[in-house]
Amino acid sequence: MQPFLLVSLCIGMAYGQSIMTVRTTHTEVEVHAGGTVELPCAYQLANDTQPPVISWLKGASPDRSTKVFKGNYNWQGEGLGFVESDSYKESFGDFRGRASVANLAAPTLRLTHVHPQDGGRYWCQVAQWSIRTEFGLDAKSVVLKVTGHTPSNNVHVSTAEVVQVDEGNDITMTCPCTDCANANVTWYTGPTFFENYETGSYQPLANKNQFGITWFSSEVAGRASFSGARNLVLRAAKITDAGRVWCELATGQGELDADRSSTILKVQLEPFTCDGKPTGLYADPTACDYYYQCIPGYPPLHRPCGYAGMVFNEEMQYCDWDINVPPPCGSKPV
Repeated sequence: MQPFLLVSLCIGMAYGQSIMTVRTTHTEVEVHAGGTVELPCAYQLANDTQPPVISWLKGASPDRSTKVFKGNYNWQGEGLGFVESDSYKESFGDFRGRASVANLAAPTLRLTHVHPQDGGRYWCQVAQWSIRTEFGLDAKSVVLKVTGHTPSNNVHVSTAEVVQVDEGNDITMTCPCTDCANANVTWYTGPTFFENYETGSYQPLANKNQFGITWFSSEVAGRASFSGARNLVLRAAKITDAGRVWCELATGQGELDADRSSTILKVQLEPFTCDGKPTGLYADPTACDYYYQCIPGYPPLHRPCGYAGMVFNEEMQYCDWDINVPPPCGSKPV
């Protein structure tokens, strides 16, 4: 199998860090006022030794929301386990003392003494502890309906977790939804964390409003189009197209009128080769924490950085902490 390159911002930079995936078993949960309810959430983050940060938010989207709950295990060090009793947990505002998560490894939100105004859209957001990139953060929404107080016919979006395409080929990314007729459709990339380290910032990629008028960012203009009402087509896929892409549908201004869901777009490349390259060190096109050494007369030598949290700094020609490396492998501002 050929390797996959996950690149978001910098041409020629490689990316292969762990991908966060958040899942919910229900799109809506209903409860009577005064009762207790649980909003389900689970996540998967392979090959990561540091505990993630769990956030529950309420609003139309993760970056347009208020904080409900935040928690994380206290990191003891490489190779050591996480203990629920040694963790930080906090609820906020009107949810203080009413919102809790019993097990951060399966971060279902428990909400007691439910108020009528608690009805709305809640986001389970899970982010990597240290290396904050678009691959290390995902979020899914759950609508809480308070019987007799929360409207029905709420928008729900569900996209594929991963799609892939060979470099140079075309791909269509679909955006299935319910109760979304005549919706405004916006595709985003991100998030990035230079401005907001809590939820990140999302960059519009393409938009189609309810009147059929379309807009595309400079990164995809001339190569992108809409198929049907919501699906985004990218022609002649480039390595810079790869990353986390979000589809958001909005039928109104309220938090129940909009939902978004993410897809990891992978672009398949040819295997790394030293042919035509001078002697030196080169970033692995599939993993931030590996690099290749090219020596004339020898096949590429594949070497690890050797310590979790370090990534290869191609500019400096050595393994470095992520804070000293620009995106997508690190968090240094460009």
